Amino acid sequence: MNSSYFIEKCKSLLLEKNQIILYGPPGTGKTYYANLISTQSSSLLFDAIKNSADWLLLFINDITWKEISQKNSLMSVNYSNFLPFTNISNIPILFFVGGIKTDYKRITAIGLCNQIDFQQKSLNIDFLNTIKGPKDTTIKDEISDLRNTIDYSENKITVIKKEQGHKILTMSNWVQKTSFLTFHQSYSYEEFIEGIRPVINEKGDLSYQVKSGVFKELCQLACNSLLEDVGFNQKEWIDGEDVPEFSSKDQEKIWNRAPNVPYYLIIDEINRGDISRIFGELITLLERDKRLFNPNALINSVILPYSRKKFGIPPNLYIIGTMNSTDKSIALIDIALRRRFGFVELMPDVNILNEKFELSKLNKTDSINENQDVYQTASNLLTTLNIWIIKHLDRDHQIGHSFFLGLKNNEKNQREMIINRFEKIWYYDVIPLLQEYLYNSPEDLQRAIGDAFIEKDTATILEITGEDFLEKIKEHITKLNT
Repeated sequence: MNSSYFIEKCKSLLLEKNQIILYGPPGTGKTYYANLISTQSSSLLFDAIKNSADWLLLFINDITWKEISQKNSLMSVNYSNFLPFTNISNIPILFFVGGIKTDYKRITAIGLCNQIDFQQKSLNIDFLNTIKGPKDTTIKDEISDLRNTIDYSENKITVIKKEQGHKILTMSNWVQKTSFLTFHQSYSYEEFIEGIRPVINEKGDLSYQVKSGVFKELCQLACNSLLEDVGFNQKEWIDGEDVPEFSSKDQEKIWNRAPNVPYYLIIDEINRGDISRIFGELITLLERDKRLFNPNALINSVILPYSRKKFGIPPNLYIIGTMNSTDKSIALIDIALRRRFGFVELMPDVNILNEKFELSKLNKTDSINENQDVYQTASNLLTTLNIWIIKHLDRDHQIGHSFFLGLKNNEKNQREMIINRFEKIWYYDVIPLLQEYLYNSPEDLQRAIGDAFIEKDTATILEITGEDFLEKIKEHITKLNT
């Protein structure tokens, strides 16, 4: 599977539906890809900037920033001082914004310079991400080298070192746009949206207050970041208050900027919770055409039962759920929920193993070394075992490729160590899954695990190590193929 293509496919589906579920057998990389989808922009940014020797700080006023923030990802920004560069290629630039009537100064965004026009004194910039970076006072305290270096004159650029730029990013919260939680059988609406919770004050008196849940808090955070990006800083969504309202014209402006300020909620094992009960009345608001600020929405908010406040889901909040398909939970999902999520299947892919083990580069006539022999055996085992499982069970009970990815270690790849890791994968990952799948079918379990690894009469697992283990695995693969 082409990982880049898969991620782009999921992101495209997210833009259409705002929520997807990655489903498949255990060990197919569902949680891994969920994290990758939500953090890819961060990864691409770091890849682009990590090797840049120079960084730029551009100081502009808040009115200029408001104009810039409403433009597309490509923009032209003017500067007023001399730059010691004959050419600019992928140099990171941090926007330092200051208020005209206040002492407010803060890092607000980051981009990449790709062209310089010395005559017009302008930079062409690829706008990458808005960030809530440190204020000038914090930078002075934390990065002493910049204490007297930054030029606060309008449209002045300060050249800084790579280490200083990295330091500023670590002090910013733009990378904290992904929240992760796991549903379970007792997870409730009160934990997810809002509920009444006991509170003990300093005097020890007990009272009960309405407390926001993790989803409501994330909705408010995503909404406020989006409003700030558009320039509506004064209309913040305050906890305990109604979601702010805007004119149709302003709503359209906010709606169009949503993809530029993405927030993600990853819900691992989403099928383990009672989804209808957890989301409650917000099921309706999950739909893209019922999200906040949609100028064409007939309904985009509801009154919450506890706080009695108006609530909605911002368009820049994307939900990624993961679901194990072995328990047939997909068939149990409420139809109303099913149509609101895009379902993306992730199945075992031996090609991912072959690429990791560098087996895909080999021709049939090529000889393999002693390490590749072990890797090839693991790849063959996964392929053969899954073919057998599909034939005797179904495709949802296959063994995922990610169980075997740890076979190749970047540090210790001597043959003995590789075989030892192979043993652990077989005995502690694969066999327990097969025992669970074939609990009521001892004959099939015997066949799937192999006579060399399980005692026929007592079903006791027999432990074999070293080169003997590898040979018995090869024999088992041959028997499964017959």
